Amino acid sequence: MILMLNGPFGAGKTTVATALAARLPDAMLYDPEVVGLHARDLTAGILPAYEATDDFQDIRLWPDLVVATAGLIHARYGRSLIVPMTLDDPDRLARIREGFREIDPRTHHVCLMAPLDVLLERLRAREVPAGADPAQSWRWAERRATESRAALAAAQFGPHVASHGRPVEETIAEILRLVA
Repeated sequence: MILMLNGPFGAGKTTVATALAARLPDAMLYDPEVVGLHARDLTAGILPAYEATDDFQDIRLWPDLVVATAGLIHARYGRSLIVPMTLDDPDRLARIREGFREIDPRTHHVCLMAPLDVLLERLRAREVPAGADPAQSWRWAERRATESRAALAAAQFGPHVASHGRPVEETIAEILRLVA
């Protein structure tokens, strides 16, 4: 199985994914952010302007790398993959979801949601990466949380699962009911 945990920045994707991976004996966490950071490093200085943005998801190679890496991990280790990532572009979501379905037809997508004030509160509590400008990091996170939450509220990104105001275990139980 491949379980895509989508949601806006600050929705709790990594927290829920980590708890799910620990709960499911054959599962492992696969975070495509690592692939994106590597893709950004690999393509530094060679990207056309429309790909050289502040978001590695704009690198056209990224979705292919995400799917290929998932396929290699899944084939080699035979584990279910829990994949937390914010995918608020419908075309990018469809491309990755279809690629995952080719790897494993038991691919599921769930979108975690929380009110904007909750997202921003969670993001403020995060540690700023070493060497980063705190004000700039906060502006970027706030902008992306606001944009991604607005986009992901659309029905095409469902099913939606509330990730606030209840224990993580309740969120996990709802997700497991949806993918059963």
